[in-house]
Amino acid sequence: MPYEAIEVFLGRLDERMKNVEKTLQAINLQLETTYVKQAEFQPVRNIVYGLVALVMVAVVGALITLVI
Repeated sequence: MPYEAIEVFLGRLDERMKNVEKTLQAINLQLETTYVKQAEFQPVRNIVYGLVALVMVAVVGALITLVI
């Protein structure tokens, strides 16, 4: 391979790596700003699970009352 071809190849490779770095930075920024971390979501999940459990207990209680 001639020396010029290697330089062109390395230049293209360098540009591709810069594009990959920009893409990764954009993904990291989106992850930090858009998505909710699990620790922040924990209280919401507990409230929703509690409400669902309350509804299920009410439905099961109504069914038991209906049978008895």
